[in-house]
Amino acid sequence: MKILWFASQLIESGGGEKFLFEIAKNLKKNGHEIQIVCDVLDEKNIYAGKYDTSEVINFNLNYKSSKNYLKKALKKITGVPKLYSQIKLFDPDLIICQSEFDSIRLNLVTFFNKIPMRVFVFGQMFQFKNDISKFSYIFSKKLKKIIDLQPDYISRLGKRPSLFKTPMTFISNEFISLLKYWSIRKSDKVFVLSNQVKREVGLLYGIPASVLRGAISKTDINHNEILNPKPIAKRPVFISCCRLDEKKRVDVIIKAFIKSKIEADLVIIGDGPEMSALKEIAHESSKYKAIKFLGRVSDEEKDLNLQLSDVFISMDNSDFVISGIEAIARGKRAILSNHFDIDSFSNKITGLKLINPSIQSLSEEFDNIYDLESPSELNIKALTEITWEFVSNTILD
Repeated sequence: MKILWFASQLIESGGGEKFLFEIAKNLKKNGHEIQIVCDVLDEKNIYAGKYDTSEVINFNLNYKSSKNYLKKALKKITGVPKLYSQIKLFDPDLIICQSEFDSIRLNLVTFFNKIPMRVFVFGQMFQFKNDISKFSYIFSKKLKKIIDLQPDYISRLGKRPSLFKTPMTFISNEFISLLKYWSIRKSDKVFVLSNQVKREVGLLYGIPASVLRGAISKTDINHNEILNPKPIAKRPVFISCCRLDEKKRVDVIIKAFIKSKIEADLVIIGDGPEMSALKEIAHESSKYKAIKFLGRVSDEEKDLNLQLSDVFISMDNSDFVISGIEAIARGKRAILSNHFDIDSFSNKITGLKLINPSIQSLSEEFDNIYDLESPSELNIKALTEITWEFVSNTILD
């Protein structure tokens, strides 16, 4: 099968980028022909050259730094002729994309071709402050129900566009939201990462979605470490690995660690806009020497630090924490926010504690860390269903 995979931006070492390249690699192993196409490509920042991007078709639209909603939308429209030409040239049997917005352009250019398209909804619009489509007429009708399902979204709503203050932004948002609604409903299949987003897609678009997510390879599952877990050290090492932005709540981790009475070390891997503020929080405490900021590191260094750690920590407002899954696959215990969608797994995961993402709750977990259960064989069964190999064998069903 010939598959064209479109992603608007491939610009960082993020979950979306890894998902695309890993699934594409496995689909190729299964004998399919894959063409990856994007608007913006930043080869240097994609996992330090881990993935071959030489055959990626890059439209070079260069809008990644634009904060203006309307300008960015107009810039994306200029890529429609290029997208049409590439689809016509490659003549795919199936198109896959990774966002609701991307599906709009793809559906527009394939309207007469009748090429089936499958869409991954990685993060719902309510998770991102800069996605104003949540305020459009077509979607705002469901706003209260969505927030009732996930009250934490109230802190992520952002600013509502005004017809009187920003008329062009308001009008374009209404138009684009209608196109998004039409495009998702027109898609052949919609995939999501959790039951929560599955419910949201049902509410917003009135169509069913399937939970399908990948985070690791089969070879990443360390059977020996899972089946023979090490006891937590007398001076444990806690590790957090993520992009340092507000949504990840690394400040909660640091403040809870400072508040706790435990003698331990906290290792923070990652870079981002919150780095300076987080370091300032750490330096105000007598525990600052026990808090280590490693910044962005290589995969090898990340794996080494993970291996030396006792417990992985994430308070991310996310229903699927890939870095947490990677840690569990290596036999590590983990403490995650209760936003993590554990119910999407058909098998139980042991050695995992889900808590309210507050300073008080996490501080108590630090102090009672030796009560955290150990990983077990059940984890291997649960992890198998989120491997790249499993997704690659399921995505074309």
